[in-house]
Amino acid sequence: MYGVGPYTMARWRTAWKGQVATSLDVSVCGPGEDGRPVLNDQTAYSVPFEEEREAHYLAALLNSRPVRAFYGCLAYKHTSMAFIAQLAMQTFERGHEVHEELTTLSQQCHAAAAHNDEAGVAELEARIDAVAARIWGITDAELAAIREALEV
Repeated sequence: MYGVGPYTMARWRTAWKGQVATSLDVSVCGPGEDGRPVLNDQTAYSVPFEEEREAHYLAALLNSRPVRAFYGCLAYKHTSMAFIAQLAMQTFERGHEVHEELTTLSQQCHAAAAHNDEAGVAELEARIDAVAARIWGITDAELAAIREALEV
């Protein structure tokens, strides 16, 4: 493993594939069944969190189609975590209506994925897109164009 630090053993993390990953698929990693941290290998990027809700908030934003479209513009080469610094993301605030909604939607989406509920995941992802779009002031027409571009 490379880049080992205090964040490696964080209780909660958002994680995604690194090294020439052409798509961005972010998951929330928490303690394993035995309560110990699940470790990523060197081909994954992660962001550490003390609280699960914060990890789900970031996962929702990073899994949204606006961010996936941005990431796709960079994925022709070896990407790094640096793309996150270029996103205008708000820090998670407990009690913030939109932040809490994204957190809940991400938790529901992870649960649906764990049960192989593809239709449920698709519906929840569309809801995440709409809520994330509100953060960035993306109109419905612009979001529809982003969805269309990602389908190509």
